[in-house]
Amino acid sequence: MTEYVVTRWYRAPELMWTPGVYTDAIDIWSLGCIFAEMLGGTPIFPGKHFLNQLSAIFDILGSPTVEFCCSIRSPLARNYMIRMPHKSPIPFQHLLPTASSQALDLLGKMLTLDPSKRITAEEALKHPYIGLYYDPADEPALVYSPSGSMDPIDAEEGLCLEEIKRLISEEIDAIQAESED
Repeated sequence: MTEYVVTRWYRAPELMWTPGVYTDAIDIWSLGCIFAEMLGGTPIFPGKHFLNQLSAIFDILGSPTVEFCCSIRSPLARNYMIRMPHKSPIPFQHLLPTASSQALDLLGKMLTLDPSKRITAEEALKHPYIGLYYDPADEPALVYSPSGSMDPIDAEEGLCLEEIKRLISEEIDAIQAESED
């Protein structure tokens, strides 16, 4: 995957400095951006391009720590973050003064720069702000028991994993050929 997986304003910063690594934390970041937009009525990080997007994030969340910067694998992103001027975070309550303290607490946990410290979906569902709307008894459950190397959809279509990989590869090749024309 590239850094262009999702619309820039909702793109988790780690997609910009660690392309190809996709985790659940990326989805939480995007949800946090959408949540902030719902609370404030405007996108929270409206960057115009790659570096401007990082600046938009750091303008609000503040500069990352040197220790965090050193953990970034991309030399370009790491050096950019280390060399940028220090920025202090802007408290969410200043940006979204009408939002409840519980909403702002959840938002802060969703928009944590370090993906390893970002709230998980399971934790978010248990957060007090969501608690009023979440019913664990109404949680969807796995309705099949996968066995062997075939996923349920594979069995329905009669396709094995290798056939699916081949079909996906052919589709990608066709799309690339169309875009080159």
